[in-house]
Amino acid sequence: MKRQVSVLYLAARTSLPWVLAVLVLMVLVQGGMAFLALEQGWVDLAMVLDRWMSRWVGAVALTLAAAAVIYTGGGAHTLNRLPMSRRAQAFWFALYGVLAALLCWAAQVAVCLGVGVLFRETLDVTFGRQSLFLAAYSSAYFHSLLPMADSWQMAITLCIRLGMGVGTGLCAFRAWRGERPWWPMAAALCTGFSLSEVGNYTLAMFLAIGVVCLAFMEAALTTEVIRTEREGEQV
Repeated sequence: MKRQVSVLYLAARTSLPWVLAVLVLMVLVQGGMAFLALEQGWVDLAMVLDRWMSRWVGAVALTLAAAAVIYTGGGAHTLNRLPMSRRAQAFWFALYGVLAALLCWAAQVAVCLGVGVLFRETLDVTFGRQSLFLAAYSSAYFHSLLPMADSWQMAITLCIRLGMGVGTGLCAFRAWRGERPWWPMAAALCTGFSLSEVGNYTLAMFLAIGVVCLAFMEAALTTEVIRTEREGEQV
């Protein structure tokens, strides 16, 4: 078990502080924009969450978090000293990528819920108890993050988040070996315009299919890198 923990520690030691810093900044910016919207007289929570500034702040935060996971690691010599196969290392990097992706997802949902609580406490008369529940359906941004009973959107959201997590983790594994993969950042940025309203899943479905395919391709590429390195050592 210590071996697995050592890989997760190495993967998270340099990147996790940057990921947390990005998420804290995202929370502050999105929360600040919601507070300013209240000050300006906005009373529709869904419209506040769906403003282009708010959703693009989330997309940029995901992009920066993916870049932090991939590009802030160490070198191959560090991993080579671990008493663990490269395939096992890649698996634990992928797991760390998934955990980082879930952390980002939770932070985005927490912001939406926090903004909803802020609206409820500030607009005590006009903002009813069910408004937050309704916003989860009427807001494309919130609904893409927390689909509630929308099983299609839940499947799409899980594919995007898990696919990005696996892909980001495996890209980080390759980045530790001197390569510079970039597609997880592009996929994260695409979440800014692939939001789904209830019953309209076209853009989000295309993104989910693309992310899952890229994650499988990344797994195949990582396997090929491992095989090539093993053959090089045997020569």
